[in-house]
Parts: sequence; C-alpha cells; structure tokens
Amino acid sequence: MSPGDRPTVYFHIGVPKSGTTYVQQCLRANRQALRAAGVLYPGKGDSQFRACQDLLDWRIGGQDKGSTAGAWSHLVRQIERWPGTSVIDHELFCGASQPIVDRALADLAFADVHIVLTARDFARQLPAVWQTRLRTGAGGSYALFLAAVRSGPPGRGTARPFWNNQGVPTILERWAAGLPPEQVHVVTVPPSGSEPDLLWLRFLGVLGLDPAAFPGAPRGANTSLGATESALLRRINETVAKQNLPWPVYVRAIKHRLAPALAGRGGPAIELPEDVYAWAVEWSETVVADIRRAGYDVAGDLADLVPRSRPTGADPDAVDAAEQLDAAIAGLLSLAPAAARGYPRNAPRTPARPSTVAGRLVGLARRLRRTDQSSRSPVSD
Repeated sequence: MSPGDRPTVYFHIGVPKSGTTYVQQCLRANRQALRAAGVLYPGKGDSQFRACQDLLDWRIGGQDKGSTAGAWSHLVRQIERWPGTSVIDHELFCGASQPIVDRALADLAFADVHIVLTARDFARQLPAVWQTRLRTGAGGSYALFLAAVRSGPPGRGTARPFWNNQGVPTILERWAAGLPPEQVHVVTVPPSGSEPDLLWLRFLGVLGLDPAAFPGAPRGANTSLGATESALLRRINETVAKQNLPWPVYVRAIKHRLAPALAGRGGPAIELPEDVYAWAVEWSETVVADIRRAGYDVAGDLADLVPRSRPTGADPDAVDAAEQLDAAIAGLLSLAPAAARGYPRNAPRTPARPSTVAGRLVGLARRLRRTDQSSRSPVSD
C-alpha cells in the first residue's frame, strides 16, 4: 500500500445459518496464506466472537463482562496497525442496532469499509433457525415459531430476534447507510447440490483474491437436528427451564455433547408447511427486489435467494413419544463414553467403576427400549 492510501476492511456481518461457520473455517485454515497476500484475518480462537460480544454488550448466561471487555477495541487496533486489507467476520454482527452500527463504522473511519452479507433462501432458513434456537435452550413449538415469524419485521416476542438477524433488507439498510452501493456485497448461498466450495469461491471473489491460492477448508460437523431430535430437545429444554440448570452446565452437557450426538442420527428433516413455503417464496422475491433496487454488488445469483423446492420431512410438533424415546436412548448411549472418561481413576472401585457407569447407562437404555416395545405390543384377551 502506498503512503497516504487508506486500508480496506471487509466486514462480514452474517446472516446466521447462511454458511458463516464454513466461511470462518476457511478463513482460519488460510490465515497464514492470506497474511502473506496482504490480507489480515485478525485474532485467534474465538477472539472475533468476543469482539462482537463486546461491541454489542452481549453475554451468554452468567458470563462475566470482564471476559469480553475491550475485545472490540483490541481488534480495531490490530486492524489499524495493518497496512493492507483486513477481514472482520462474525454472523452476530448483523443484529446490531443502528447506534452500535454507527459506533462500529466510526471506529473504523480510518479505513474504506466494505460490508459483506451472506444470505440463503428463506425456505431453508426457517427450519434451520428454529432448530438452532433449540440448541441454545429455547422452547416453544415449531408452529408458534412460524406463526410469529410470519407476522413480519420488526416482529415482537420470539419474532423480534429472528428479524433482527434474518431481515436482510433492514440489516443492509442499517449497515450500508452512508456507504456507496459498490461497497456493499451480498454473497448468495448456492442451492443444494452445488459444488461444495462455491460459497467460499464467491466470498474470495468479493475480496478480489485468486481462489487457487486459498483452498476451502474441510467441512466441520455442523449437522442440523431432524424433526424427532428437535422434538426431544425441545422437551429437554422446557424441563431444564423449570429446574434452573446453570447455563455453563447446559452448554457442556446438552449444547456441546447431547445435541451434536442427536444431530448425527440421520432422522427425517424438519418440513416446512406448504402455506409457509408459499409465504417464504413471496418474501424472498421482495428481498431480491430490494437488493436490486439498492444497487448492491452481488456475488453469485440473486435467484439463489428464491426457494426452488419446499423442505420436506416431518412435523416436529407431531413426533410421537415412541420416536422421541428412541432418540433419547441413542443420545443417552452417546454420553456413556464421556461419563466413563470423566470418572476419577483413583475413585473406589465400588459402587461404580468407569466401565460400570457406562454399563449402567447401556442397561438403562435397553430396559427403556424393552418397556416401550412391550407397551406397543397388542394385548390378547
């Protein structure tokens, strides 16, 4: 960069469930190669997430404010010291209010800021967002969630955080105010069945980088919950809420252990009702029209944002207890190895050794299955 030139910042703001985790994996995997090419992906670990928390003044559960204090300012200082291009990236930035957006852009006034937003067709977003809410301890039925969302932005109650983070036109209005439209980039998530790295290639195109030099990262496990697993997790969450389970315990035991195990079962997906699908198509068409009217730069095809097929599978509100029991047994068995590993090695061998802990879980699961099967057997006179 020549003396007097301004640095450039590409600010990727989301939206959630639009391939953002994959983009972050690719950025981390290519951090050194990007740096060699003059592009800084600052921080390490979850530092960009903590910077987002600090800017939004948002914490999880009983998280101490001191754990994130100053993280945003530290990120900005790293970028200010870098002579070339930098990338900020976290999907939760998209939900920032206008005063917070104004502060963020003012803090970056030393640079030419480009806003980057990844977006996906709405029919795929709705089930994905609902099951993701369950992973963070939420309850409530799928039908009530869909009804609340259909009330439209800005929404109230359950719908308000949804629209704050998924209302693409209003998100772009907040973040793009005062920026030339060519500095606002909408990256469309390719439809199902596309080349696996196509989203990453589109993102690199926004940065003006040669895709051959920055390969996509292997996709990590970010599997969605199916209808049966979602129904079970919803019941667990509603029970947990009554017991006031501490958030750190929920995160360790359910969010990071049980939920991923349930997501890997391969059960039926969450369907989108036909009437909601028709509404999602109409909404998506208005989003596409708004983006075209604003003149934003588009990486990909705006047609990707209009649903092409209705998500099919099962209604999570109609999953019967027997199916949920099967999912519960599978989830219980998945926790057995962790229970065994966590048992102290120097503990008395009675009443329970590590192998006995796992064995009891397996035995309990088998008894539950036998009980369920007998309850479903026809009774003869």
